[in-house]
Amino acid sequence: MSMCEYCEIGSYFGLCTCMKSHEVCPFMRRCNVEHKWLPIDSMDVCTLRQPERSIVLKNNEYKVRFEKDGDLYIEMGDYVIQKENPYDDIPEKVTLIEVDGELYFEGFVPQAQEEKQEEVVAEKATKKKNKK
Repeated sequence: MSMCEYCEIGSYFGLCTCMKSHEVCPFMRRCNVEHKWLPIDSMDVCTLRQPERSIVLKNNEYKVRFEKDGDLYIEMGDYVIQKENPYDDIPEKVTLIEVDGELYFEGFVPQAQEEKQEEVVAEKATKKKNKK
């Protein structure tokens, strides 16, 4: 069993804290024989210890942090938004489209909104052609 690099070991009568979450580490125990802190076997499954996978994000793609109670928590810059999960699974990243100030998942834009968005895209394309 290897010790977690984020675990800050306190005194024997103190507590061990996680430097990532700043909370008490639940994967450490006091050893009454050796009078020191020892890791428990389940320290290997600590999610904070696992390295974060890097995800390549393209335009309008955002990282999904986690899912809870049927909602996706999506990282958008410095903040996180909560949207109902329309998918059958939990995606790593999602593509969001903004229509009239409201964010929609790509492929889940309401039909009337979708037609309006196509018209806006077509208008922009014609404006670009006219400028040239």
